[in-house]
Amino acid sequence: MDSITIIQFGAAILGMGGLCLCVVSATNRRLRGLRWLTAAFATGFLCAIFMLMPRQLPNWPIIPADCLALIAFALLHVAVMEMMGSHKRLSRVSLILLALTAAADVAQILNAHFMVLRFIAVSLIIATQCLATGVFLLKTARRHEKPPAYFCAFILLFFATFNIIRAGLIATRHLHQGRWDILIYNFTYALYIAVALGLAFGYFWMSTTQLSSQLEYMAGTDPLTRLYNRRMFLDACEREVSNLNSKRTTFSILMVDLDHFKKINDGFGHSVGDAALVAAVEAMQNATRGSDVLARWGGEEFAALLPNADHIAAYIVAERIRTNVENVEMTASPIEQQEQSRVRLTASIGLATYQNGDDIQSLLRRADRGLYQAKNAGRNRVLIAPSLGELPLSAM
Repeated sequence: MDSITIIQFGAAILGMGGLCLCVVSATNRRLRGLRWLTAAFATGFLCAIFMLMPRQLPNWPIIPADCLALIAFALLHVAVMEMMGSHKRLSRVSLILLALTAAADVAQILNAHFMVLRFIAVSLIIATQCLATGVFLLKTARRHEKPPAYFCAFILLFFATFNIIRAGLIATRHLHQGRWDILIYNFTYALYIAVALGLAFGYFWMSTTQLSSQLEYMAGTDPLTRLYNRRMFLDACEREVSNLNSKRTTFSILMVDLDHFKKINDGFGHSVGDAALVAAVEAMQNATRGSDVLARWGGEEFAALLPNADHIAAYIVAERIRTNVENVEMTASPIEQQEQSRVRLTASIGLATYQNGDDIQSLLRRADRGLYQAKNAGRNRVLIAPSLGELPLSAM
């Protein structure tokens, strides 16, 4: 297959791919970076069209084709940045590389003897852009995004390596050996097409991974407080039980209930109640450790899983939670009044620590029993379930 046929095939692939991406982009705004990927394919299509034009002038159409190729990779970099959640829309590296390409083009226009140097420069510039995009993917990919991110990064790093080798072959004049020259250039054009298809596949692989992760997050979290819901909390507890044999340690569970919270909703309205819940959650998060799991159990009731915490360590965390919630203070206007008044919060907490023979349900029942006794004892306190066979630490 000659180079013209390969470029024609590439133009068809890039043109149809860009058109399909444009339709998808117009009908689905949730896919981050898709507009920039569409622009990259469109730019690649224009690059192929220029490559197919008759070469009536020494610098035409090679110079605009090379510029468009670099612009396509720069647009791909912007698409990757947006997909990975970056707020930047321009890459400083891309702008510098575009300026270097323009300088190389101007040098060849002024002096045709710079053609070989320009080929070397453009190959190295495209390699640098691919390296920058690949490294950015590897650095910013989250755990669930790593397989598609590594796939795209491998393609980019491989293509960068190829361009560096190609630049070296041009520099040593190995690309000017007749048939060897033709084979390398044909392989280069075919590789451009393969890279475009591979990156398009990688993009949709990463997009579906991100959307799946977002749906899982939405299904497992409370929309108001952004905490885990009951299902996710129970899953975390089951994982902790399954890990006990290997870790040879224990864990504790807290049940936290905001005292007299119904009075806030009835007296100030549900919007103030929601704000109070969010403030209480922030106070609880500031009191817990990085390894702890906090969840909204329902209404104004919360649960906390404390890995590697016996009843003494758990009591310390629970007291921090109680103190932080007690220090929450808001001002709001009661429903039937105009003047503002203070809204104060307190929390009652029940504590249970895992023992041999426990399952999650029995552990939760004990924590609930401790919470019930904390409320009966006057609220705003921490109590350990008596079934543990120990006195509440507050009584020691």
